[in-house]
Amino acid sequence: MTDFIIKSSISMLAFLAVYKLFLEREKMHHFNRFYLLASLIISLVIPFLSFTIYKEVVTNVAPPVPLQENINLIAATAKNEEPIDYTMPVLCSVYGMITLILCIRFFNNIRHFNKQIRQNSSVVHENASLILVDDCVIPHTFLNYIFVNKEEFERNSIENELYTHELTHVRQKHTIDILFIEVLKTIFWFNPLLYIYKKAIQLNHEFLADESVINHSHNITFYQKLLLQKAVPATNYILASSLNFSVTKKRFKMMTKATPKAKATVLKLAALPLIAGLLYALCIEVVAQTVIVNPIEAIALPEQNAIKHGEKDPVRDSYYAGVHVVIHDGKDKIINKPYEQLTEAEKDKYLAPVPKPAEKRALSDKLFESLKDKKTYSVAIDNEHVDNSKLNSYKPEDFAVYTSSPAFTDAVTGKQALSQYMLYTNNYYDTNVKDAHKKYKHSTYVVSIGIYSDPAAAQSPNPTPESKVTHVTADTVKKTKEQKMAETRRVVAMAERDRAMAEREKMIAKRNALSAQRDTVKDNPELEQRRAEIEKKRAAMDQKRQELLAKKKGLDTRKDSIHKNKSARLEERHEALEKRKQQMEAKKALFKEPKVYQENKIYSAGEVEKEPEYPGGATAFYSYVKDKLKTPSDFKEKSAKVYASFIVEKDGTISTVEILRQPDGVDLKDAVAKVLKKSKKWSPATVENKAVRCSYVMPILVEDQK
Repeated sequence: MTDFIIKSSISMLAFLAVYKLFLEREKMHHFNRFYLLASLIISLVIPFLSFTIYKEVVTNVAPPVPLQENINLIAATAKNEEPIDYTMPVLCSVYGMITLILCIRFFNNIRHFNKQIRQNSSVVHENASLILVDDCVIPHTFLNYIFVNKEEFERNSIENELYTHELTHVRQKHTIDILFIEVLKTIFWFNPLLYIYKKAIQLNHEFLADESVINHSHNITFYQKLLLQKAVPATNYILASSLNFSVTKKRFKMMTKATPKAKATVLKLAALPLIAGLLYALCIEVVAQTVIVNPIEAIALPEQNAIKHGEKDPVRDSYYAGVHVVIHDGKDKIINKPYEQLTEAEKDKYLAPVPKPAEKRALSDKLFESLKDKKTYSVAIDNEHVDNSKLNSYKPEDFAVYTSSPAFTDAVTGKQALSQYMLYTNNYYDTNVKDAHKKYKHSTYVVSIGIYSDPAAAQSPNPTPESKVTHVTADTVKKTKEQKMAETRRVVAMAERDRAMAEREKMIAKRNALSAQRDTVKDNPELEQRRAEIEKKRAAMDQKRQELLAKKKGLDTRKDSIHKNKSARLEERHEALEKRKQQMEAKKALFKEPKVYQENKIYSAGEVEKEPEYPGGATAFYSYVKDKLKTPSDFKEKSAKVYASFIVEKDGTISTVEILRQPDGVDLKDAVAKVLKKSKKWSPATVENKAVRCSYVMPILVEDQK
């Protein structure tokens, strides 16, 4: 799970960085939507992809000392039970509780929308359903439903641009994107990147909707003015698509931006090397395969003499001279006699080969220091397991030789064992190791069921067959678990030795066969002629491929020409459709309900024929406010934006000033109202060429002038 979280987070961060640096500020919104969603999906899939590359590493391993005590020492290594760790269960419980709460919250939001849909009336509008709610809300979208205020809908005060905006959310299924990212946030709530992704996806949705509105109305200024009037706090429903003041500035910039096609193509193709880099960095694993140069020496097995089976071996005779041999082969066959009475066949079958002379093997300073880490290595000194800290009492030159065994996984417990190192001091080497290859150190040699055994328990130099059989059988039955594991490991080591030798012989035979085959080919005219024919056919195939490539190039040129002609026809058709649409809009305008004059009614900006205007326009108004507005003493900000609502009377004066939004902890109502009421008279709004009262909303920038 940790590996999944790390890899997916790295992938998400890489994709998000590319998006923020190169794509977010470019006008290629459809591609950006695909990029953001694909980034999340690819980031979730990448941890499950794995490509393994095997790399051979040649290793020369020095021969360890072939001591029989090493086998017993492996099994005797103490295994301390690990204390129970409750960290993971606690973390899983906390994760489960938080995830459950977020799931309840997620489904509660969906239930809220379903409740709104069931309890309120609806009206079919193009491909969507308008849900008329009594609450004062701005239009927002969920799936195929657009939620609008019932009173505004009945008064026909909702602008067509807002309908077009929300219908774009419906047609392009933006709610599906939001639901997808919300599900990911519910499951991976601890990943902060998902919250950034959600904001980026929502902002891109607004870009797409704005682009659709502008392509439909072709009036950027009016649409921007409309957004300013509607710039109020967004809906609290996290699954809805709605207008949001926090991104209005970015949307305004994007409306007038254009991205060249060549630049857009380059930016789109830039995602490909990013994906390839993530796959290489996170999914490819290089595994080293160790190739041992000398398998026999690498596993430190006894030296194999060149003497054939059945022949007399003087070295072996000297090594086992005077040793009593007891053999129990598991088939009720018992041999109990001195070594000198064994046949050559029995010696070859049951006796271990004479070990090689043990050479000194110096311990490097770097390895000596690393062996002090008890979490990685298990250490024994002179066949006695010790704590790693005991090495502080020694120096590297105090040891004559060392052997090692790699870490392995316990077949029973499934736990990873430590790498084991056996160190032998100079005194121990001189006494027990240096001349160990000259003479077998025990008086009795016992073989049980084909496995070599140490006869430490056999005390009598000349046991009777009956007593010796009893001893061997009891010893075999009563072996401890550690001794059995030691024997098993020894058998496995021997099997690995045989396998390595067999593989080496196969490789040598294969190499010799290939060498002989190459020599045969060089001396065979028939094969040389066949090779020439193959080369000729290959040249013909290459020529044919070049012809096919040339033909394909011609087809591509023709395809481009057809595409250009098709694009021109589509452009003409689009212009005709736009012209027809404008004609239809003009016809619709003829049937629109005319504005009716009512003397005492307070009209909104969208209900009048001519909106109120300050002398000199908005620029002059903001310049006047900046010069005249004085901030109160408790105003601590350098600047702040205030949204003021006021009524322009029939005579052009200002009345009923209200503050819709202002900074926390400060009251600017009196200061703003004083400045607005002292302003020049406005040109009043008109309906049927008559002056009327009109409610107006404007943002005002307040700057500290103390």
